[in-house]
Formats: sequence, structure tokens, C-alpha cells
Amino acid sequence: MAKEPPVLVYGDRADRQFSSRLLGLGFRALRAGDANEAREQLEGAGDVVYAALIDGSSDPGEIRALSRLAKDLQIFVVGPRPDDVQISALRGLRLQIGLFDPLEDGVLQFCLGQAALARGGSEGRRDGRVPTDLTALVRAKTGPRTAGIHEMSVSGAYLTTLRPLMKGAVIPIELRLPEGEILVESTVVWSNVIGNLRRDRHPTGMAVKFGPLGEAEMAALARYLRQQLERFRL
Repeated sequence: MAKEPPVLVYGDRADRQFSSRLLGLGFRALRAGDANEAREQLEGAGDVVYAALIDGSSDPGEIRALSRLAKDLQIFVVGPRPDDVQISALRGLRLQIGLFDPLEDGVLQFCLGQAALARGGSEGRRDGRVPTDLTALVRAKTGPRTAGIHEMSVSGAYLTTLRPLMKGAVIPIELRLPEGEILVESTVVWSNVIGNLRRDRHPTGMAVKFGPLGEAEMAALARYLRQQLERFRL
């Protein structure tokens, strides 16, 4: 089994409970209460640290120092949403993404996984994927089944299900957007099953590619993706 990628956890979230939560999502927490501990963790990790989770109420000077400790370290701001003054200071440090409370496991797993993939240069698809908490109805030949939409873009999605279909299967999928349902013919690109071609940092399920969408359906999907992306912008 591959070793879980390390994530620096800095500030108030650097506790055992949050570390256990990260481990359950496939990541190993490097806990640091201050800049000195952060430096020690980064120097002693023995791995490439892709991301850091830092409390938004932390001193801007501490965040600046943290960003200098590791090149290309992607920093996510976590915790309660800061006030406007703090947000302005965080933007001044060129931070862009806030994962504020309440923080769903799926969102956290997706963002950390994307940081790891970006640093590793793998899985090159970069078409505006966003994490979601939506569901979809998969109209399989063996009967309809509900799946979670772990991540989605205008061209496809990753669906969480304990019964993924085989690569190449063509299936109608009903996407349950806030504006209403969209039915799209989709093709399974790959499946993630325990013990069979399982990919790290993805839950059990399948990746699907969307077929052609009508103009109205594409517009509705694009609106949802834009709105979802705005949730995480500082």
C-alpha cells in the first residue's frame, strides 16, 4: 500500500481528532503549533509535502513565513470564515482558497487530492473540476441506483458508488442540480474498486465522461460549477 501523502496542519486544527479525520481520507497529518514546529515537520517529513491547512485567524506574518518554508506549498485556509479585514490580509498573501466550516469530508479530500496531483504532475485533466455534495441517478441496465457526485466539470464527473460499472459502459445519468435534473448520456472512463485497480485518494466509484448536452442544460451546469467554485474563493 502506498504511504499516505503528508499534509501540514498548522494552528488550531493541529489536534489528534483532525489528524484522525485526515487519515480516514487517505492523508497523513504533520501537526505544527507554531512556525518552528512547522519547519521541523517539513524538514523531517522525508516526503514531498503538497499542502498545508492553516487557521484563518493566524497571524499574517506566520502565514508568510510558512509559505517560504516549502516551495510550491499549496496553503488552504480552514476554520470559521474570517472577517473582511482578515480576508483582505489573506488575499494580500496571495492565498486563494478557503475551506471554511462546516467542512465536508468530500470537499477536503478533493482539494487535498488535487494539490497532490498538481504537484506530482499526474492525471492531466484540468477542465474546471469542483467538489460537490450532489447526487445522481445512474440508470443502469440492472436497475437505477443513486450515486454521490464527488467532483464534476462540464465534461464529466466522478461518482461515488459501491457498485461501479465497467470501463466502456454507456449509461444515462440524471444529474440532480439545484436548478433541476439534467439527463446526460455518459461513458465510464475508469472504475475504482477495492482490490482491483484502486486509485489512491479517490473513493470507490467510477469516472464518467458526459456526452453532448443541450444549450440550456450546459448553461445550467456551467452556472452551478461557477457558483460552487465561488464558495471556496477568498
